[in-house]
Amino acid sequence: MLSHSLRADALLREFLMMIREILGVNRAAVFLKQPHAIFGTQQAQGDGRRLRTACAIGLSQGLLEHFELSFESGIGGYLFREGKIVRRHAPEAIGDVEMQKEFEILGAQVAIPILDRENLVGVATFDGRVTGEPLMNGELELIFHLLEEMGLAVKNIWLHDQLASSHSM
Repeated sequence: MLSHSLRADALLREFLMMIREILGVNRAAVFLKQPHAIFGTQQAQGDGRRLRTACAIGLSQGLLEHFELSFESGIGGYLFREGKIVRRHAPEAIGDVEMQKEFEILGAQVAIPILDRENLVGVATFDGRVTGEPLMNGELELIFHLLEEMGLAVKNIWLHDQLASSHSM
């Protein structure tokens, strides 16, 4: 049986590749909470407040191995509090130094929350198109709704693995 992170990562990677093919985005990354942060099992101090890279396209894996988003500040904090899409050049982003730094490091133009209809389970960041054009509002709304379905799928993978693990005990 594949571990939860491998199955969720593969699903998300396939999703990013389809978005890249359809919309022509240059770079994209998905950050997720740790599954134990969702279900309240043992975790290291502060782990439930961090988002780690699940998959990315167009970005260096070396960079992403040590890069996390936080629910306390920056992109992760904003999406956790507001639950809505934020563009790099929006007033709320321009006024947040941490958010600007994260957008710069990720080479992203927009960040979208990944919800499971109740909670934030992750964050997706996207650059503009390879042609340099920005993503339009209608496209971002569609991606938001597709990511919500992905959030439910990822949560279900985590639930399945938790049940399987409990059953094996």
